[in-house]
Amino acid sequence: MTSAAPIQARRDRKDPEPAEAAERRPQAARFGRASPRPSPGLSLIGPSRLLHVGPSRAFQTTLALGAAAFYASPDAPVEVSVDGDAWITADAIAVAPLVRHRFRTAGASTVGVMVEPETVDAAALRTLTDGADAAPRDAIFAARLLRGADTLATTAQDADWADAEVFDTAMFGAPLAKRALDPRIAGALRQLAAHLREAGRGTLSAHLAAGMDLSEDHFLRLFREQTGAAFSRHKRWKRARRFLALAGDDLSLTEVAMELGYPDSAWFSNSIRDVFGFAPRDIRQFAQGVPRMVSDR
Repeated sequence: MTSAAPIQARRDRKDPEPAEAAERRPQAARFGRASPRPSPGLSLIGPSRLLHVGPSRAFQTTLALGAAAFYASPDAPVEVSVDGDAWITADAIAVAPLVRHRFRTAGASTVGVMVEPETVDAAALRTLTDGADAAPRDAIFAARLLRGADTLATTAQDADWADAEVFDTAMFGAPLAKRALDPRIAGALRQLAAHLREAGRGTLSAHLAAGMDLSEDHFLRLFREQTGAAFSRHKRWKRARRFLALAGDDLSLTEVAMELGYPDSAWFSNSIRDVFGFAPRDIRQFAQGVPRMVSDR
């Protein structure tokens, strides 16, 4: 297990100020410019939450994430464009799940948070994203993300950071309300996770439907109603997401593709590029030297 270093951010002014006033100041002014020696970064990859802190170059691409995403930078505003529309600029930005978007920032580093939508109450998730595909969030929200990343970086060795309530409290100030899933769909999600861990292939949906005594079409409709995502898209996202946990391993990319259950290397590369905007080898390069902790719990 790799030690996680805290994220460094300095203030432009030396005199102390009340926490509330600090939160309300514009983000770039609060945190100053990037340090000449930027933090080595951090990746915490759990089953329902993910935190990545790293150089901003690794984020400036088109993404199609299955998770809700939240972005902030300690030294500049962040920008998001949805499907080629005008850029949104803010201290922090929230992006709804399954929204294809581009991200950029002039900051040297970026804090990126992912929250798996099937684990969070739909209304709570809409509140975080203001019910939009992408929503600007204020300096208070940005400061909370940055402080939360620092908290998790300094306590990850001892705290149960993979627990959603611990993670949410650090990043959002309180646990996010859980989604009340139909027990059949909750069971299907657990079976899918096990299937992917075992590099399973095949459609799986027919098997899951039969286990519930449902037609496949009925199962697929129920799954989408409950999770907000089509089963095939959800499965594709979860398989691609698992690559982030393996990107820093010593396995060859061909071995990683097999471990993840992709039919061949070309399929693997195309799928990862479509979701994250980069080829697997580029993501592996970004992961080198970044402290990483992974949990399946």
